[in-house]
Amino acid sequence: MHEQREHLLEELRKAEQALTLLKELEPHLTQSKGKELEGHVRALQQLARSLPDAHMVRLVIESALEPSNVGTVSRARSALEGEISTLQGTLRYGAT
Repeated sequence: MHEQREHLLEELRKAEQALTLLKELEPHLTQSKGKELEGHVRALQQLARSLPDAHMVRLVIESALEPSNVGTVSRARSALEGEISTLQGTLRYGAT
């Protein structure tokens, strides 16, 4: 049970990290700040590579970065918010 909780906490941490990076990336897409945009994209790519190929957070990050437009990033952000809510609920109520 303790291992499952630790795993869920790690999943939550990664999802929250991805969400933060996407939120930081979004305004840069409309402002065309090249260097700042590159840093955010690089951080997201690094986070995605740290996850298994079929991991939901990785798939969301990769889909957000494909065409690099605000609509895609916004949808990815919403998907991560849903995943975070699910993980928080699972941790709160102890369901596995």
